Amino acid sequence: MDGSQGLALTPETLRGRAGRHKKQREPPAFAELTASEQIRLKELENRILEVQAENTFLKNARRITRKIPQQQASMSSSNNAARHCRMHLRSQVHA
Repeated sequence: MDGSQGLALTPETLRGRAGRHKKQREPPAFAELTASEQIRLKELENRILEVQAENTFLKNARRITRKIPQQQASMSSSNNAARHCRMHLRSQVHA
């Protein structure tokens, strides 16, 4: 007979209570660090945030620079179309 049958508890309830008990008894991992280690950890966490922000900026810049040649190409094709229309109109006027 397991412990859950004598107490009329489900196995899920026992697992939950055992997990909470274990967490209460364990000291937090951060408490195991010395003061200088805690400072260093905080510095590294801040650096990670900075690098993530830089990566986001660079990704956005790359996305923008990819769009510029496409826009220039579409502008040049529209310029070509406009030039063709002007030439066509001129030929009709002179005819």
